[in-house]
Amino acid sequence: MASPPPPSSPAALLAHLAAILSSPDWRFHPSLPHLPGLLAPSLPPTLPVPLPLRLAVAVARAAAPSRHLLELSLPIMLRLHAVSPPPLRPLFDRPFRSLFAHFSCFALTPLMLRLFAHMHRNAPPAPTGPTYNALIRALCRRADLRRALQYLSLMVRSGWRPDAFTFNSLIVGYCRTQKLELARDVFDKMPLRGFQHDVVSYAALIEGLCEAGRIDEAMEMFREMKRPDVHTYVALVKGLCDAGKGDEGLCMLQRMKEHGWRPSTRAYAAVVDFWCRERKVEEAEEMMEEMFDKGLAPCVVTCTSVVNAYCRKGRMKDAMRVFESMKLKGCEPNVWTYNVLVQGFCNEGKVYKAMALLDQMRRCGVYPDVVTYNLLIRGQCKDGHIENEMLEKDVKPSTVNYTIVIDKLFKEKNYGLATRMWSQMVSLGCNPDVVTYTTSLRSYCNEGRLDHAENVVMEMNKTGVTIDTMAYNTLMDGYSSIGQTDNAVSTLKHMESVSCIPNHYTYLILLRHLLRKRLAEHVPLKEPGVWKTIELSDIFELFELMKNNGIPSSARAYLAILERFSEDRRLDEVTSLISRMKEDNIPLNEDIYTTLVNYYCKLKMYPDAWALLCSMIGSGFLPHLMSYQHLLSGLTAEGMWIWLKKYSEIQDGKTTILMKSYGNHIRTDELQTEPSNVCNADQGTVYQGITVITRVNDFAWL
Repeated sequence: MASPPPPSSPAALLAHLAAILSSPDWRFHPSLPHLPGLLAPSLPPTLPVPLPLRLAVAVARAAAPSRHLLELSLPIMLRLHAVSPPPLRPLFDRPFRSLFAHFSCFALTPLMLRLFAHMHRNAPPAPTGPTYNALIRALCRRADLRRALQYLSLMVRSGWRPDAFTFNSLIVGYCRTQKLELARDVFDKMPLRGFQHDVVSYAALIEGLCEAGRIDEAMEMFREMKRPDVHTYVALVKGLCDAGKGDEGLCMLQRMKEHGWRPSTRAYAAVVDFWCRERKVEEAEEMMEEMFDKGLAPCVVTCTSVVNAYCRKGRMKDAMRVFESMKLKGCEPNVWTYNVLVQGFCNEGKVYKAMALLDQMRRCGVYPDVVTYNLLIRGQCKDGHIENEMLEKDVKPSTVNYTIVIDKLFKEKNYGLATRMWSQMVSLGCNPDVVTYTTSLRSYCNEGRLDHAENVVMEMNKTGVTIDTMAYNTLMDGYSSIGQTDNAVSTLKHMESVSCIPNHYTYLILLRHLLRKRLAEHVPLKEPGVWKTIELSDIFELFELMKNNGIPSSARAYLAILERFSEDRRLDEVTSLISRMKEDNIPLNEDIYTTLVNYYCKLKMYPDAWALLCSMIGSGFLPHLMSYQHLLSGLTAEGMWIWLKKYSEIQDGKTTILMKSYGNHIRTDELQTEPSNVCNADQGTVYQGITVITRVNDFAWL
């Protein structure tokens, strides 16, 4: 039914509202669904009693079925509450709770937060226990556990005791944030606080365990349940299939049916996805057909998985059959579905069929994306048809499309056609970017045609394309491969002068040249092998080579090499490099400190990490939060309390002040605190003067 035109004036609107809401059966008036739209533009500044309350109830009822109307209804409801006389305001509790429930159903958490804030500031009505619970549940479902715990603290301070619903919400939140041990803590505390585990408690924890791949623990909990619900079965079916236990997943699906539960689309989809991953596409299609037969509509992702499985096996006829079937049964293909088919036809060398799909996409209102065009161009390159068919169809290619074709041509050493494609690209207004230039640069360097490579660099400078680290590395590698080490070092010097940051591969190029002198033909080809072969003498020789060419050793160079040695856990080399930095009077910077602290934590050398952290603070650098978390977690896990006590012994209390200033932001969920050292605080737990959020059992209400 079309909405009526808005009243011409506030007085007319007021008369219209009074006519609707004054009748005994006003709750069923046909104009109620249009109230939010009528009231959104303007609301009279005053309303006669009891019009605001009735109007609030009407707005809540009218907005319930529509997300858009719910968004319109909130400012109206808040305005109605504001213009109501004080005796009438407590009666808004019911419409507020109703609106809160509708927001929760549509996952409109920002609106829930806004309504809650209004109730908290402008009570009555004040938020009640169910209001807190609904908001905490919504935040936990969004994995926003930090705010959920803040509102939980406010709930307790406001005199509302958490109940089973609150516990279940926290279990959901901790599972959504992969903190399963904390979720299990909450689960175990429920009976101790007088709340029995219900099906929601079990289902939430089982789903979290399944999502984390801890299937054995999930099955153990499942066996404890007396009457599992449909959500529990679905979580287990999906978890078993995701873990590669498809046969057990099918048994669970059958058991679900035997106990009177109707499998959901999600359960079937998990089995279909498993069969597709196992390349048993006939079984996957059979399961999908069973879904259709039972009146369940598979989502486009499930149907596309079956289409993709047929394409990967080269069975394009079957893929097209499933594709046509899903359209007939009301499951409309999306751009991913078409891209899967385009890739399948291109892999078969049938680019003309892939191009036909492009026309079909447009007729069906599905717009090709850059992936579609890239697949088509790759298919044309593979099939030897380089001339871009998209031009004939009035589709303008992008720089990315052309770069793919040009890269293919350069790899095939078809420089003439690559040059023509480059010219066509520019003539159509697609300007080459740094990736396009680097593609040609790499090709010329691999061929040893450094004169052409230098021309490419000159062209980049001329057109204003910024040369990045990868492009410089490509040019350096080209010089080094033909023995022109001086030019390679000069390129590095130029990088430093234009503030282009070298990475570990930049130095690896020069180190590889030095290795060739030492090891001749035995230099590994792949990067990890080269780094394992490099010795400290090679590093020092590199620094000497750089120094002779006017490039002093820098903290940036040390950082790049330290990161690689740290990844390979080469402690002796790391220690020697730090000593060499001190000899060269190069101070450690923030990035090097952070790399070393995290490296020592990884090796469980926590006292050394702590000493570096103190040195870092003494040098005026603020350690990263992750460094604190690694160090705190490691110290407590190893039971090294003597080092924790040093928090209060730092000169001037610098570390304590710094860590306390972070307050709620430090999350050390694995910190095992001793009761004698802990006292409760509103914003967390104070340990040795440091405000942190610790395990769940630090909350007084638990």
